[in-house]
Amino acid sequence: MLTIQEVSVKNVRKTYKNHQVSIRELSFTKAITIIKGENGSGKSTLLKAMASLISYEGEIVKPSRVGFMQEEVSLPLDISLKLFLSSLRSIGQKTSQKRLDYFIDLFSLREKLEDKLGALSKGMRMKVNLIQCLMEEKDLYLLDEPFSGLDKKSVRTLISYMHKQTNKKFIVTSHIFFDVSDLDCEVLYL
Repeated sequence: MLTIQEVSVKNVRKTYKNHQVSIRELSFTKAITIIKGENGSGKSTLLKAMASLISYEGEIVKPSRVGFMQEEVSLPLDISLKLFLSSLRSIGQKTSQKRLDYFIDLFSLREKLEDKLGALSKGMRMKVNLIQCLMEEKDLYLLDEPFSGLDKKSVRTLISYMHKQTNKKFIVTSHIFFDVSDLDCEVLYL
């Protein structure tokens, strides 16, 4: 298992039709890193490269077990939350019902299990998106804009959850500016 100090990015470049994202060097030294930057600065591109979802030039050192949550929530809107989560669990690697129940309760979704996904608010869909990423045990979690649509209580719940995890690393992008002085995390700007 890699240590936190061994997660790094060096000379990563991704060329798009209209622009190029270039990241010279980043080292992730804390258990939680929040990446901030303007639109188009490369935050989402960096996470997708780290998750091996896009091709890129350069070097990324990371653990092999990586979970990724993309910003855009794309869910099958005509099925219930319960059916969706049980389907995810059945195709997942080794997610126990106990672990899934933990996340359902953590994000206060127990009363919504029979609701269709299309009837859920943006914030509730974001919680479902978080669950589908966090439910499998990984060493590194890459969360693209996980606070979008969440109320303050849910943001605190997520941050508290991340802090309680041992031997896990979280790299999070965020456009939401909030005081991180009370959090034991690093903030990087692209």
